[in-house]
Amino acid sequence: DRWLQASKKVVDILEHNGQEALFEFLRQEGGKTLYMVIPKDEPFRERTIKLLGSHPVEEYRHGMLEFATSVPDLITPLCTLDIPTLGVCGSEDPFPDQPGKLAQMSNFSEADFIKGTGRFVHWEKPEEFNMLIRSFISQLN
Repeated sequence: DRWLQASKKVVDILEHNGQEALFEFLRQEGGKTLYMVIPKDEPFRERTIKLLGSHPVEEYRHGMLEFATSVPDLITPLCTLDIPTLGVCGSEDPFPDQPGKLAQMSNFSEADFIKGTGRFVHWEKPEEFNMLIRSFISQLN
């Protein structure tokens, strides 16, 4: 529903004001009230805005649902992996991991949430993310 509502807003902006108006709207609202995957105050913000704002209007009319539905398609192949894997999420991530869905994956573990981060933990708090990964790797030996 979130993606459908966002896409209706985007279609309205594109049809009435054009693509530059959409980019400006995403600069103001992206990651706050619309398209929560857009990072806030990060170097990749503008690139993400251009990525999410550059689709043909017809794709938005269908709700851009490939963004919201692609992850479940990865669960089956992820569960076939037999390698140590760590799930990392920010406390403000709009799509937090659901470790139960990966329970069939051998050697999977879930890290504690990294407080004050969203979808892009590795960009938002790289020092904390790197410490977490180093700790995970060091336990593998």
